[in-house]
Amino acid sequence: MFEGKDIRKFNKNQLRDLRKEMQIVFQDPYASLNPRMTVSEIIAEPLKIHKLVKSKKS
Repeated sequence: MFEGKDIRKFNKNQLRDLRKEMQIVFQDPYASLNPRMTVSEIIAEPLKIHKLVKSKKS
């Protein structure tokens, strides 16, 4: 349940929109960060996925 709605019944597009409002909080940030990525890449990744910014590659 999220904000009184059963998200198990959401379709793909509804889930994509919902993910913009949710955030995962990791218990161990050192284990959750990819050491091969720069901080800039880590921060930019969800913005690119949700098309909130244009990728330099596109």
